[in-house]
Amino acid sequence: MIYLKSIISEKIYMIENGIYQLIPFDDSNQLYLTFIEWLSQGNSIELFEGTSEEIQNSQLELKLIEIKNKYEFHKINGWDAYQNFRAKVVNDIYENLITEEQAFVIEDNLSIAYDQISSTGDWKTARHKLLQVSPYPPYVQPYYDLALILINDYITNNYED
Repeated sequence: MIYLKSIISEKIYMIENGIYQLIPFDDSNQLYLTFIEWLSQGNSIELFEGTSEEIQNSQLELKLIEIKNKYEFHKINGWDAYQNFRAKVVNDIYENLITEEQAFVIEDNLSIAYDQISSTGDWKTARHKLLQVSPYPPYVQPYYDLALILINDYITNNYED
């Protein structure tokens, strides 16, 4: 019989005949009392990585954290892309390329994508939603094309699959 402490969960297990048994921290539990007596005899606990279930759960947690961090990165880039889009539209108004009213229509057509990337970082979802839009009137088309190119390039350069 040996006792092991999981590095992952910090739980203590008794191993006897290849069977792991969790030691509950409960003064009324015989396994716990036996463990305390064993420790009082000068024995020490060996550390191990963890049970296969603990390792799987730990790996899943790390993967989820990694995914969340990627979306935070994508969201920051989405906010920047939205700011660049807004600046271009405002500049085009200043340059008399479009009117303020046309700018509102352009934004109405494209906000479904820009809102998505700037608020959630979901660039693929933004592309899917943008592809559902039929840009209208015709002066929206160049802005639509720029948005689609931007989103496609971003996905190509920043997504693994």
